[in-house]
Amino acid sequence: MKIAIIGAGAVGSVVAGVLARGGLDVRLIERNAKTVAHIAAHGLRLEGVRGSYVVRLPIHRDAPTADSVDLAVFCVKAYDTAAAAEQHAALCAGGALAMSLQNGVGNVESLAARYGDERLLAGSTTLAAHVLAPGVVQHAADGETVIGEARGGLTPRLREIAAAWTAAGLPARAVGDIREALWAKLCVNAAINPVAALLGVRNGELARAASLRPLLEDVVREAVAAAAALGVTLDAAAVIARLWQVIADTRDNRASMLADLAAGGRTEIDAINGAVAAVGRARGLPTPVNDALTRLVQAAVERSRASDGA
Repeated sequence: MKIAIIGAGAVGSVVAGVLARGGLDVRLIERNAKTVAHIAAHGLRLEGVRGSYVVRLPIHRDAPTADSVDLAVFCVKAYDTAAAAEQHAALCAGGALAMSLQNGVGNVESLAARYGDERLLAGSTTLAAHVLAPGVVQHAADGETVIGEARGGLTPRLREIAAAWTAAGLPARAVGDIREALWAKLCVNAAINPVAALLGVRNGELARAASLRPLLEDVVREAVAAAAALGVTLDAAAVIARLWQVIADTRDNRASMLADLAAGGRTEIDAINGAVAAVGRARGLPTPVNDALTRLVQAAVERSRASDGA
């Protein structure tokens, strides 16, 4: 099985590194020239829960037309999904599968618009990681990875991929309805990412301020209600319990939105809290906390850009 990981950010790098170290045929696709140059020259270095090690694997800035794969895994930011699907379409020549392994919702739909849903998979992972430097990533915590068919159902190809990833050292579970996992992760991300970003703290700090508890749990409750309006049933109490477990497990991690905001770049707020608020507006559901967090992060990005331009 030939696999391309598109996006050598934190999660993409960990997935690529673990799978390649486990013996799978993996290559990275990354547009950042510094990251490409470092990994090409020195390999991909992963630090953290599994020790410190370097993985040598091919890396390209674009999908080489002659190097089609069996599975292309998209790990780019949500706002880059549509462009990446078009740019790297050559990877999926000959009927290869495409998989979204990204934050937020809407990514599957963006990929389906380019590839169709008959060869589209979706995944969700709760592993925690952050980039230390180009080609150097902190693997802060292991987590659960689940994958499913965009159309739903347990298929032989889905089970085969889950088994191959598990054997390579990245435990993966095939599920019949991936929507539950995608929305459960979104609920957790919607609570952790914007609050950690706005406060400028690592995940563990969120559990130390008692005043944050009702805020974070209200974010989850609103997101669970939004999921229910779309036909995805989640247990709010169970998701809230999962939230606090993730915060504990990833206490030393810097949330991706915190890193994005610190770098003065775009965030995935529209695909996370913004998506919850959008469902609320469409379905007549109150989502005041998610709406407020969306606006606050958007304002923080605007302020950062204004400062950089001053």
